[in-house]
Amino acid sequence: MVECITTIQYYGHDLFVVKTSSGLRILTDPYNKWVKPKLPAVEADIILISHDHDDHNNLSIVKNYKKIIKGFGEFKYEDVVFKGFKTFHDESGGAQRGLNTVFLFTADSITFAHMGDLGKIPDDAILNELKDVDVMFVPVGGGPTIDAGQAVKLISTLMPKVAIPMHFKLSEFAAIPFTYIDKFLDLVKEYREFRESVQISAETLPSSTQVWYIKPID
Repeated sequence: MVECITTIQYYGHDLFVVKTSSGLRILTDPYNKWVKPKLPAVEADIILISHDHDDHNNLSIVKNYKKIIKGFGEFKYEDVVFKGFKTFHDESGGAQRGLNTVFLFTADSITFAHMGDLGKIPDDAILNELKDVDVMFVPVGGGPTIDAGQAVKLISTLMPKVAIPMHFKLSEFAAIPFTYIDKFLDLVKEYREFRESVQISAETLPSSTQVWYIKPID
């Protein structure tokens, strides 16, 4: 049996590129200069947008994309099915910042969940949909999203094989009021650290939950 290798690249904020063994590139939440002055130039086949705020829907930095997926429901591209679940960008049912989409998809026999700008721990019905997730991208910086303590609680509830923190402060110039990664890492204490990207496969996923901190691409 041939091992399928999936590559995860992290550009900071909520922006990841998941590249499957077949070469399909799935990109999440491209950002603008609210996040940092220097913007990345990236390529993708699919763009997932969790919500239409300017630091999550900047299509101008993405080249050669073929499909944009946003909103709630089920979507398909080639052989990958994406499910979008309605959640909230704040603790007031969306009254402050609106709605947020949590995306769930499976590629190379690995189930991914991108939590977007989750502002409140989801209800039990959505948590049940996410119970078998292997790799979870979770916001940790507080401010407009859940904070480090809430992220740790969510990880403990869902128990993914791998939890990857996102949506934390990258630069002193950031216009968004959230914290650096240190607060979250101090809480979890044990974690693996990677620089810019990591390769995984279904066969090499850990047997119990690990936190993987990917230092973003500059």
